[in-house]
Amino acid sequence: MEFSLVREVIHISSVASERLGDGLVYARITNFQENTAQDLQNVLSAQKGQIKGFILDLRNNPGGLLEEAVKVADLFIDSGLIVSTVGRFKDRVEREFAHKQNSFVNFPLIVLINEGSASASEIVAGALQDHQRSLTMGTPSFGKGSVQTLIALPDGSGLKITIATYYTPNDRSIQAKGIQPDIIVNKQMILPPTEGRKEANLRGHLLSEVLSDLGKKGYLLNEIQAWPPYLAEDYQVITAFTYLKGWTLFTAKLVSTTNHPTSKKVSQSDLAIEKTFFADEATKIQENFSNQMSDRESQKLSYPKVGKTEKR
Repeated sequence: MEFSLVREVIHISSVASERLGDGLVYARITNFQENTAQDLQNVLSAQKGQIKGFILDLRNNPGGLLEEAVKVADLFIDSGLIVSTVGRFKDRVEREFAHKQNSFVNFPLIVLINEGSASASEIVAGALQDHQRSLTMGTPSFGKGSVQTLIALPDGSGLKITIATYYTPNDRSIQAKGIQPDIIVNKQMILPPTEGRKEANLRGHLLSEVLSDLGKKGYLLNEIQAWPPYLAEDYQVITAFTYLKGWTLFTAKLVSTTNHPTSKKVSQSDLAIEKTFFADEATKIQENFSNQMSDRESQKLSYPKVGKTEKR
């Protein structure tokens, strides 16, 4: 058998996205290459005004082009410092700043990181965290906060030397420390041991029914099962989703309350309580999801395995 092969440049997008339902969007960046920021901006622009929450997945992202990482962070920040690059002599500092144009700042953002998130991905995660623009979730990142350059030697070999280090907007060094997530979420969910028997364990028990369409819409497990398998089996993404669901629930309640004729106007400073309410609402949803998963296990039914990540 004979085959004709054509040599050609294959362009692979570094950005993949999915709609999770209820205005929540997921986007994964595998590495920072040419046009990464533009590809992500296209995802955001295509759903502008419809996004209620966004998950930015930087897990297992080894880094890439610094300028693309700066542009990605700039999409979510409308002003201020993004990263500082400090050379051997401390007076040699290069700084990159955010711009207000083409910024998306009107929805909550969760950034997922893990031990495979390095260099440029840590710059993005650190900038968004320092600006309090995002909630960082997952496990501590790799800690690659140095800049290298390659010097060619006469014999054809090369010497790579470190010439600078990266610092976040709050002057935190990334090198050997990494980015610490605001909330630690491991890859797998550990189900609590079953204590005694429940109604669901009894033979011939009555099935639970939802009384309204609103209840059906809020049933987390049904929403998650509608996702692509690689997301429906990813516990860290599921956790981020439940947090965003809690946030949107709280926001809806806040807007409803502040729009009431007898309610006082809520200032920006009053919104400082958002993290407390955000966590409380999300915890309730998370417990509900865990209980559902426990019930499914007790009934020996199949349910999505947790802990897997998309194979690349």
